[in-house]
Amino acid sequence: MGLPTLRRGRLHGASLSLALAVGLNAMLAQPNQRRVATTPGVAAQDLTELAQKALRTYTTRLVNDRNYASLGFRSLGEANAATLGSPQTVTLIGLADLKGYTPGTPAKAVLRDARAVWFPVLVGGQTRTKLEMVQSGGRWVPGEFGAAQTAQQIGRVVSELPNKLAAARIKLPEKLVLVKVPSLMATFIYVDSESGEFLVPAMLSPERLAVEQGRPYPAQELLLKLKEAAKR
Repeated sequence: MGLPTLRRGRLHGASLSLALAVGLNAMLAQPNQRRVATTPGVAAQDLTELAQKALRTYTTRLVNDRNYASLGFRSLGEANAATLGSPQTVTLIGLADLKGYTPGTPAKAVLRDARAVWFPVLVGGQTRTKLEMVQSGGRWVPGEFGAAQTAQQIGRVVSELPNKLAAARIKLPEKLVLVKVPSLMATFIYVDSESGEFLVPAMLSPERLAVEQGRPYPAQELLLKLKEAAKR
C-alpha cells in the first residue's frame, strides 16, 4: 500500500500529522513484524528501529523542495542526512488535573502517560525537528513529524540541562521525560532526582507564563503557578 495521495502544496505546514502516518505505517508494516512492548531493553531497541524506518520514509517520501524549510531543515540534503537523538517519554497534564492540583501533591501524581515517545531529529548533532511514535492498537506507529520551532527550543534546553542541574546541585536522571500541558500550549522537561521533582520550561514564549526558559523549578511550586494560569 502506498502513501496517501496528496497534492504537494498540502504538505507546506509546520508538521505532518498522524493522518499522513496512516499510509506511512502501512508502508512500514511487514507480515512478520513484532509488536513492540513498553518494557525496557530489547523492546526499546525495536521502537528505535521502527522510528528510524519512519524517519527515512518521511524524509525521502514526504519532505520535498517546497516544504523542507517549514519542517525545520535548511536543505533537502539536511533532511536526507538526518538522524534520531535519544528518545523521551511523553506525558500529559490535563486541564482538570491542573485546576484541581493541591499543594503538596507530587508532580508524578498528575502526569498521565501519553502513550508516545518523542525523538529529536538531528543534523550535525543539532535538533532540527522531531518525530513522535505513538501507541495505537497495541503497537507503535509513526505520529507527528515536524513542529520544528518547539523541537529546537526543547533541544536547546536539553543540551544545557546538565550544566543547569549541576549548578543547582541536582543530579541528572538517567532518562528525561517530556511533559505537555495542552491547555497552556506549554512543554516542560520533568526531572525526578534525589533532590526532588523539578519542571524545566522548554517552549515557545515562556514569558507568557512568567517562567524562565531552561530553569529548573521545584515541580510543586511551578504547578501552583500553572494552576493559576489555567484558571485565567
